[in-house]
Amino acid sequence: MDYDTKIRLQKAALENDVKMTVIMKAAIDQFLKDNGY
Repeated sequence: MDYDTKIRLQKAALENDVKMTVIMKAAIDQFLKDNGY
């Protein structure tokens, strides 16, 4: 993961009081749904 993406992920996790892994799982799940998996 590039540095800028990591920083954005850390900020989102902090501001929304969730773990980074929760955001990553949701993003991966959405990507898979969008692509028919």
